[in-house]
Amino acid sequence: MEFDFFQQQLEPLSSLPPNPLAHRLAMPPQRDRWIAQALQNPDPPKQAAVLCCFYPDEKGQTRFVLIRRQASKYAHGGQYALPGGKQEALDRSHWETALREAEEEVNIQSEAVHYIRGLHDLYIPPSHFQVHPFLGYLEQAPHLKPQPSEVAEIYSIPIESLLNPNNLIQTSMTTSYMKNQFVPAFNLGGHLVWGATAMMLAELRELLRSLAG
Repeated sequence: MEFDFFQQQLEPLSSLPPNPLAHRLAMPPQRDRWIAQALQNPDPPKQAAVLCCFYPDEKGQTRFVLIRRQASKYAHGGQYALPGGKQEALDRSHWETALREAEEEVNIQSEAVHYIRGLHDLYIPPSHFQVHPFLGYLEQAPHLKPQPSEVAEIYSIPIESLLNPNNLIQTSMTTSYMKNQFVPAFNLGGHLVWGATAMMLAELRELLRSLAG
């Protein structure tokens, strides 16, 4: 998708209502059980925000930033994600959290990001986080640089990969909290994105598809 055309869709995109039902397209079948278990935690969920940031590549095509987290003992270590992280006390809003974290993790300069809209927030049972996703865009390609302690790799994903209906597949996953379970996942150029990030991208995909009628 040409970036000029993408920019023409921003106003109608920003006015569409959230579509949390789209989350179910990429929802792991175990999610309801995980939520039931997480409800036993008396503490309120921790707050976090992520940024799906679009920009033009050298050919004027629309891409967005995806990362793979460093392998770790934590619940989401080694998984694909959108740049983002935990809200800090000085953050004045979830949007500010998303911007700060994107700058820290992949060097997207906060002041260059244009706000598009938020997506529906999403609870993540394994880590007990309530995550607030946002869409933003840059007028030119950023100089991406990973924060070594948190980000193993940065990927530039063509928006067509997300819109391709054949790229939502079923695949077997093993993590610290499940083994050999089949889950929905987006195959984005060989990168298998599943779980909460896939659910966010499913909502984004359905919003973009609704613009096409």
